[in-house]
Amino acid sequence: MKDNHISPIEAVESISRISDQPPSGENISFDTATTPFSVDSFVLKLFNLHDDQAERINVYSGTDGLHVYIRLKPVPCRCSACGNMTDKVKGYKTRKITHSVITNTPCFIDYDQRRMRCTECGKTFVEPNPFAFPGEKVSAVTVYNVLQDCSRPHETFKAIAERYHISPSTVLRIFDSHVNIPRRKLPRYLVVDETYAFHTAISDYVFVMMDYETMDIIDVLPSRKKADLDAYFQKIPLKEREEVQIVSSDMWNTYRDMTHRWFPKAVHSCDSFHLKMELSRCVQKVRIRIMNHHRILKKEAKPVREMTPDELMEFNNHVKSYYLLKKFAQWMLYKRPSDELFDPNRKKKYNRVFREYLNYHDIYCKILETDNELSEAVALQEQLYHFFRKSTIKTAPTALKELIYNFSTSAVKEMCSFSATLCQWRTSIINSFTPIYHFLIYYWLINIYNR
Repeated sequence: MKDNHISPIEAVESISRISDQPPSGENISFDTATTPFSVDSFVLKLFNLHDDQAERINVYSGTDGLHVYIRLKPVPCRCSACGNMTDKVKGYKTRKITHSVITNTPCFIDYDQRRMRCTECGKTFVEPNPFAFPGEKVSAVTVYNVLQDCSRPHETFKAIAERYHISPSTVLRIFDSHVNIPRRKLPRYLVVDETYAFHTAISDYVFVMMDYETMDIIDVLPSRKKADLDAYFQKIPLKEREEVQIVSSDMWNTYRDMTHRWFPKAVHSCDSFHLKMELSRCVQKVRIRIMNHHRILKKEAKPVREMTPDELMEFNNHVKSYYLLKKFAQWMLYKRPSDELFDPNRKKKYNRVFREYLNYHDIYCKILETDNELSEAVALQEQLYHFFRKSTIKTAPTALKELIYNFSTSAVKEMCSFSATLCQWRTSIINSFTPIYHFLIYYWLINIYNR
């Protein structure tokens, strides 16, 4: 008697042959209740099914790969809300699940999923399935294969994604969801920040901790919310948290509160980069406000042929000011006046709007001449840069007090509002000048060696 046993590998190869043999528009299907040939049981095992689970299976070749339509046999399901058993079906919805059991051909499960309705409480829910975890678009087998390959050091996320016909971001999400890498020990000088990542169930941002001395990543958390940070740091022993001396971050109250609560011997330092960026945004607001003013006046002006000489001169002034603020000031105001770009000796080029030869130094000067408020905002911006460049831990309190006074008495409303930011973060700004002696000695030795 002939042996009908077929190995799982042969079953996979038979599915591959099925996807190639039928002409376009044809498919191969069988009803598990009426087609009992031996390959069925192995095909079902490839999809984590038993002989008595599938009501109908339809295998066909699509333009994007091999598709396996599956509908499970109806069985009573337990309501997720009240726990009552029900067999009431509300409707069906086809759910496409990536099932990379065949690596040389993309394979998808078109699962005809039932939505059940509880006869007791009226709530609706989907029937459980053996293919994928709740909310996942890839099968459990694919997740397992991805994690197995991620354990090999020579593998990359891109190579794994190509092998299993999914995106690299999906591989990364699977890795982050199932792999828990132990954190490093907290450093003396801790730098924290958030960065936008792929959307997770709890946050759009991940919280990053870094050692300032070694530039090593200490840990990455899936959320920057206060409750999540409290739950994380309360698990770290107090002795280890007491060894942290400085916590540096941007201007977000949660990070400052976190420092005071969980690091009793540390001071909070405000990152000067984020403070400068906040002021740059304020300067850009001044630029946009003045630019829109010139745009409106230019648009409301009379036709050129009806203007008097004085009106024509004023109109040309609005045109040139709007041109400068729109085309050049948008990026030039992020530069420093001492930048090499603004060297007055650089070669000049003919400008059609001004009808003269200009270089970037000339254009920058014309931008500051367009409005007194803009020139004052730029001057205050340079004062902030000078403050961070020249101040020390001893001189910073006095210099910051003077800086706050200059901003608060400014005629530019955006600069006045920034003075409130300086007041709110005054202590953290001063703490940013705390010397780190390890680095001071290192740079001193480097300077000696270079001499």
